[in-house]
Amino acid sequence: MAGGNRLDARPGIVPAGKVSGIATVIDGDTIAIGETRIRLEGIDAPEAAQSCGR
Repeated sequence: MAGGNRLDARPGIVPAGKVSGIATVIDGDTIAIGETRIRLEGIDAPEAAQSCGR
């Protein structure tokens, strides 16, 4: 991104840190580890209730 890291401008974004445990897939671009949900930036995947054109 131009201008450097802009994670501070997005609501709900927490600075990077260590998270450990078993990962659970929520949808195509989100996982959960324990109570922490992690959204994978730059991944364009359908949400859980969406289809992929089928």
